[in-house]
Amino acid sequence: MLKIRKSALIALSVLICAMVLCLCNCYAVDVNSPVIKAGISIEHVPDALYGTWRVTSRLKETNAAETFKPVSADIWNLSRTGDVITLSNPFTGAVTEVTLEYVNDHSIRFTRTSDDRNDGSGHPRTGGHTKITETIGITIEGDKFTGVDAFKLETFSIRDVTKLYKTETALYNLVGERISGESIMRRGR
Repeated sequence: MLKIRKSALIALSVLICAMVLCLCNCYAVDVNSPVIKAGISIEHVPDALYGTWRVTSRLKETNAAETFKPVSADIWNLSRTGDVITLSNPFTGAVTEVTLEYVNDHSIRFTRTSDDRNDGSGHPRTGGHTKITETIGITIEGDKFTGVDAFKLETFSIRDVTKLYKTETALYNLVGERISGESIMRRGR
């Protein structure tokens, strides 16, 4: 019975990831526009991405309803320093670098990953840990964006940190509204 559940979870994870990639690609506005992929200059990221956003997330599907909230509201601050894009939340104090995966005009896909293998002091944990991967695809139109967030939470065994214990996934629909940033500053001038 446990093997059936584990295989069902893996199949659902693969399905959700495939759906996110499909949905993110559907947000591309003009298929004839040049596409920038990971590893290409950060200069192609539109200035419209940067700023502070009020983001509402609505759960579309999950394999772990007890883990993921059905609706959440957050504040995202997207900024750039040199060749690094940072996503931060001023209320939670969370700060993470994001990996750019796709840019096509104002459609953007990026990933953020966090892994709690270290205990904060730089020393590796002796027991289990979790790894979170989020793949976010958005299309920006003026001071708003819409998109999806594919969230994957992997929990590893306490006894063997290389053994994956469970994978929980969620797919959220996103709506963002600019609070401050590039376009609002231009209007005030």
